[in-house]
Amino acid sequence: MHDVETSATPLPSQHLIIAELDKLQTEFEAFKMIDYIDIYKTFAMHKVDYMFAKYRDEAYRNRCKKWIENFNYAHRALSELNQTC
Repeated sequence: MHDVETSATPLPSQHLIIAELDKLQTEFEAFKMIDYIDIYKTFAMHKVDYMFAKYRDEAYRNRCKKWIENFNYAHRALSELNQTC
């Protein structure tokens, strides 16, 4: 294999990312995640509660963790998409 060249992959639609963010917003409100998650414009993180984190429901903690990862990922993707367009 000689002279292999790569090309950029097609970019996702901005509408897909915005739809994902809308879904996350609905989930945030439905599960009252405001008690456990802080959002700073386009970045989310767990509220700091080291003393009592051990006593939180593990399934709910995992849901919040996954939500934060998805929220931050979608905002990074949208930001990257806006920079390339």
